[in-house]
Amino acid sequence: MKKYIFIILFVFVAVLIYQGIQASIERSKAEVMTIDRYQEQNGVPVVTAKAELKDLSLTKSYTGSIRGYEQADAAAKIMENIAKFNVSLGQNVREGQILLNLDKQSPTAQYRQAKDALDDANIDLERNKELLDAGAISQQVFEKTELAQKIARANYDAVVSMLEIKSPISGTVTDIFYEKGETVSPGMPIMRIATLGRVIIEIEVGETEIPLLEKGQKAVVSAKSYPDQIFEGSVYTIALSTDPQKRNFNIEILIPNSDKKLKPGMFSIVELIINRIEGAVAVPADAVIRNGDSYYVYVVQSNNTVKQVSIEPGVNDGEWIEVPSGISDGDVIVIEGHNRLKDGVKVITESETN
Repeated sequence: MKKYIFIILFVFVAVLIYQGIQASIERSKAEVMTIDRYQEQNGVPVVTAKAELKDLSLTKSYTGSIRGYEQADAAAKIMENIAKFNVSLGQNVREGQILLNLDKQSPTAQYRQAKDALDDANIDLERNKELLDAGAISQQVFEKTELAQKIARANYDAVVSMLEIKSPISGTVTDIFYEKGETVSPGMPIMRIATLGRVIIEIEVGETEIPLLEKGQKAVVSAKSYPDQIFEGSVYTIALSTDPQKRNFNIEILIPNSDKKLKPGMFSIVELIINRIEGAVAVPADAVIRNGDSYYVYVVQSNNTVKQVSIEPGVNDGEWIEVPSGISDGDVIVIEGHNRLKDGVKVITESETN
């Protein structure tokens, strides 16, 4: 009898436990369903902001190297060794100043050849003058000797001038490409002279951006050598034709450089405003959703439901995006909570400023 009572009690307890587990499962399901029903009945929580009238600017960055406003290289016209430098790096020089001398004592020097030819011509001229005075040669023969001496003199003077490398412009020595004793080749730069009170940065701009640029337009420049400093410049020249290889236009940026911090060869970044629009209807960048090549935003209607509106984005300054049509100033736009939205869904709004 006791055995049957124990079995009945065990079965009763088991049934109670099973019912409790089932009730717990049903309560869990009911709670999950309650969240979905709540959002369906009361709305999906979202954060919103209003479309506003904004002045927007599109800024693009370009890279380039700095050069002097005026810049020229001093080069040799003959192959010869460098005998000595008369100026040093960073020194200011004037136009026509002798920067360095080439060696006129080396066995291969053109100077020695020209000097020997002139010495021989001088000797011949003196000898023939004596012969002319003695009536041993004609005036015609003497004149030929005299002409040969003049040619030898001109050649000598030309070689002497080529041994003295002069500055092509007034400015600062910004580069020296050789050491004393090295052999220079004709036409190869030995020194670079540049004016540094103003400097130029040359950048390349695409075809679509050229109509948006004009001479005198403001430019903001930064240099790697001065990471915490900004330099202001302006568009100085705009090329009238493209580079045939890259299909880009060359643009020169002029920068005042009275303290001469910016030096030729420095890497720099130029920022230009290539598009600006005033009083544009704009929405926060976070509001715009992209789907392939299409863009849209969710606009909150007066009955607290959302409407999906397709847009064509305009100028984008990184924070706000121009919307030329489809959106009006003051429209309430969803900026957070898009993932549970679709056309007609009810929402609970929270302003971004709250």
